[in-house]
Amino acid sequence: MGKTNSKKKNSLILHFFTTKLFLVILLCLFLLITILVSYQNKIQNTKQLISETETAIVSTIRASEIRYQALDNTINQLNYLDTLKTNTSWMSDVQFLESSFNEIEYIAWIDKDFSIKTVVPIDNNESILYKNANLIKSSPSTIKLWFPAYDGNIFKGFNLSSIDITKLIKPYEKTFLNGFMIQIQKNGEIIYNSSNWEKPNPSFMLDRTLLLEDDVEISISCAPTKASIQSIQFSFYSTISIFLLITVLTLLTVFFAQKFYFVSKLNALRYRKLLDDANLLAIILNTEGTITYCNDYFLNLTGWTRKEIIGTNFYEKFSTPDKSEYYQTFLKSAKEGDLPFHIEFILITKKGETRWIHFNNTLQRNVKGNIIGFSSLGEDITEQKKSEESLKKQYEFLKTLFSIDSSITARDNIYKIFDYILNEVNLKLGSKATSILLFNEKTQCLEYAAGKGFNSAEIQQTCIPINMSPTGENVINQISSSVTNIQNPNTKFIRQNMAIAEDVNWYHLEPLLVKGKIHGLLEVFYKKNMEPDSNWYSFIRAIAQQAAIAIDNSTLIKDLEKSNKDIISSYESTLEGWSKALELRDMETKNHSTRVTDLTVEICSRLGMSENELVNVRRGALLHDIGKMGIPDSILLKKGKLTQSDWAIIRKHPQYAYDLLYPIEYLRPALDIPYCHHEKWDGSGYPQGLKGVEIPLAARVFAIIDVWDALLSDRPYRKGWPKEEVIAEIKRISGTHFDPEAVKIFLQVIEEM
Repeated sequence: MGKTNSKKKNSLILHFFTTKLFLVILLCLFLLITILVSYQNKIQNTKQLISETETAIVSTIRASEIRYQALDNTINQLNYLDTLKTNTSWMSDVQFLESSFNEIEYIAWIDKDFSIKTVVPIDNNESILYKNANLIKSSPSTIKLWFPAYDGNIFKGFNLSSIDITKLIKPYEKTFLNGFMIQIQKNGEIIYNSSNWEKPNPSFMLDRTLLLEDDVEISISCAPTKASIQSIQFSFYSTISIFLLITVLTLLTVFFAQKFYFVSKLNALRYRKLLDDANLLAIILNTEGTITYCNDYFLNLTGWTRKEIIGTNFYEKFSTPDKSEYYQTFLKSAKEGDLPFHIEFILITKKGETRWIHFNNTLQRNVKGNIIGFSSLGEDITEQKKSEESLKKQYEFLKTLFSIDSSITARDNIYKIFDYILNEVNLKLGSKATSILLFNEKTQCLEYAAGKGFNSAEIQQTCIPINMSPTGENVINQISSSVTNIQNPNTKFIRQNMAIAEDVNWYHLEPLLVKGKIHGLLEVFYKKNMEPDSNWYSFIRAIAQQAAIAIDNSTLIKDLEKSNKDIISSYESTLEGWSKALELRDMETKNHSTRVTDLTVEICSRLGMSENELVNVRRGALLHDIGKMGIPDSILLKKGKLTQSDWAIIRKHPQYAYDLLYPIEYLRPALDIPYCHHEKWDGSGYPQGLKGVEIPLAARVFAIIDVWDALLSDRPYRKGWPKEEVIAEIKRISGTHFDPEAVKIFLQVIEEM
């Protein structure tokens, strides 16, 4: 494999350099030809420019000669015509002529003595009138044309015309000399340079001569402008530069393209080698799903040889039949260019094993951009999937445990808790049936407490002696155990008939233990023999632990409730004892506490007080006069009339009651009646002088009942009042001593008695 790759690499390098050298030579030849062609074009353009220069100057001279001849003939004709006309007529003709030829500076009439008589135009030339014509100097750019004038054969004088040579030539400058420079000399003296004139290139400059008169020689020089010459040079050098740039870019493009091609090929070899060595599956499929390539790892994982799978349909060979429709849809999407990048595939190996593969897919296109298939790079994630499934189970188990924990907290009935636990076990573990057996300490047996999923009631007859069976021994030894084939007589399963009736074959028990104390066991039954994993065992142990805790809590709660009842009963007996002790000390109150207590509880119940509130009302009513224990016998048992100081001491008994009961925490809520039953509705009571609703409701009710019972009862110093008089008295002091609303309820209860 290594030698083959080395040969391929050397072949690629040789191909790279030979192709590169050939292209360099080819491009150099192309550049040389380009230079030669461009130079030849430069020569041709130069010749053409010189030819154009000659054409321009010849055309300018020719046109100037024609213009000059026309001007000369016209002025000459003027002389002949005007010899017969008046001076005014001559002036008119000359003005017309002067306006028609802008080359004419002026036309003058000169007499025989060379004196200038008339000038047209007169405005700029008036200064030469009546001067000698020979004395008038002309500018370098003008020439003078003398034309003799005769009247018949008689010489009359001259027509003198001053002609501006530059104006004669300049009109043709734009017509024939566009892109050229022009210079005009008269008799060797420069009289005009064009506006674009600058020192010309001698190679391109042409001179021509124009003879206007015998003594006047006009020389015209013409040369192309620098811009025209530079355009030729620019065309030459730009062409060379462009082709040189193209050559360089082509060389660079070819260089990098071949380098990229070389690197790509080399990377392709390395990539395939990497795929072959890495634990990644690589396959290439066409649009029909046919395998066109696969790497060695794919072959090792699936167990097939390359010859056996290349050309076969990937989905038919490696997937299950139930997935056929899905993968047909997948291939259709791939043909349309909508290929999912990620896909998880369940791959079936040659041995029938199931492997989870995570594929990353990429479309394959030809040079025209048409889809021809796709490549997939895959990772075996079977172990990851198993871990995920395990974590998912653990999560579900934890949710179930939390749910059971919440159920234990929310439910106070242990059998409802058992029902919920067993239902969750069947649901999460897929068991056929489950049951809980509780240990009866009296009978020393494991007895049926709850079951779920059983078809018959036979399980309910279960009573397994704990010391006389394998099941009991496992519980005693705090060992969980599993039994297979429990319907088989050889297993000696103690409840084989039940197993046959329920059609179960596998059994598991978990002891229900808390702090080493046996509470019972949790049983799980399956139809088929099982091989549970560690998660299963962890879950069933946690369930058993929760069930055991629920049983232990239930037992503790029952014991606690019994203890509370015993304590409360003791409290009530104590209070009743205190009440009877008061009655023995003060014969006036015999059975008084019992009567007022029962009636107060009845009325407060009708007023909507809760059970807990009524308990405190009862205690307060029984102890309403507990403060009298602080009153001396000399006052409390005094047979005569009590003095003011005696009453002052008597009125302290509510405060004595408060001081006596407040330190006792469980009696503190019962203080309303002992402390406030002598308060009055109008605020005139004692010990605090409370008024209206400031007085606790229980005390307001009790105050009415206390007076009611006291007035009805016989006293040593008087007989008891008739019922009607007592009612009348209570109504009378309602609103001052008593709460009017409480009085209404009291009277309703009295009428019903």
